[in-house]
Amino acid sequence: MSENIQNSPSENLDRYLSFTLPALDARGRMVRLNSVLDKILSNHNYPQSLASFLAEALTLTALLGSLLDEKDSQLTLQIRAEGGAVDLLVCDFKNDIIRGYLEFNTEKEAALPEKPSLTDIVGEGYLAIIFDQSASRERYQGIVALTGESLSKAIENYFTQSDQIPTLIRIAVKPPENGRGWISGGLLLQHLPKNETNAPRLTHQGLDNPDWDHVRLLGETIKPEELTEQTLSCEDIVWRLFHDEKPINITRSESFSTLCRCDEARFKNIIMRFPKEQRAEMCDENGLIQIDCEFCGQHYSFPVDID
Repeated sequence: MSENIQNSPSENLDRYLSFTLPALDARGRMVRLNSVLDKILSNHNYPQSLASFLAEALTLTALLGSLLDEKDSQLTLQIRAEGGAVDLLVCDFKNDIIRGYLEFNTEKEAALPEKPSLTDIVGEGYLAIIFDQSASRERYQGIVALTGESLSKAIENYFTQSDQIPTLIRIAVKPPENGRGWISGGLLLQHLPKNETNAPRLTHQGLDNPDWDHVRLLGETIKPEELTEQTLSCEDIVWRLFHDEKPINITRSESFSTLCRCDEARFKNIIMRFPKEQRAEMCDENGLIQIDCEFCGQHYSFPVDID
């Protein structure tokens, strides 16, 4: 479908827009998160510097997850690191639902500078990007070194070097102010082989391409304040960037939500797989097995003789 998107704003800030620029062999994703960020970040009392870092990771998860076409497919980002403030970060995307949490060292977080670098936050470690395809049951996993300016740059390098797909990513995060909640915006652009603007997995077509250079230069003009400006819709931004590059094909527009998949019955079934002797070792001083969901903070309590 091709449409003029200049005057098609949306009031829903938690959404993404998929589009292609077929004349330039490129595709893109534009995402916004607002109430989804508020809900996820409110589950834990994160310091603002780490809340902003998790918000960036959640926005990246939304961008990459929106590349999945099959229902029940899942995208997971996982960081394991040492030496910095963050020890572990996990975000996932499934059926337009986003979750995420992180674990951090309180002392190292307190010592962070006012504007911490990626190295300050994670020290040394890696980022795993996992695509689980539901229909084929195939899993694609990439490992990215946590080096460079940001998570966005690390993932750009992954697509360019490992998947041979020239990629541009821009992310901006705005903390709450003036009674407004968290808001983030993200833009992802990729150069594709000719006639493959809707391909889910891509092959190398050459990294030096004048059309891609043109698309990349246009994408690089986006400003952080535009990505987080609530009065600008996803359509507005795409139109501002590419209104001269007709046609702009809008392939999909969907809303995001967040809903934890933790479940009392599921935890109960897991516990019941253990022999009673091992369950006894899991108990606290009151004879109860305590489980906390890392994603949403929900607490569950089970007796040792659960049945």
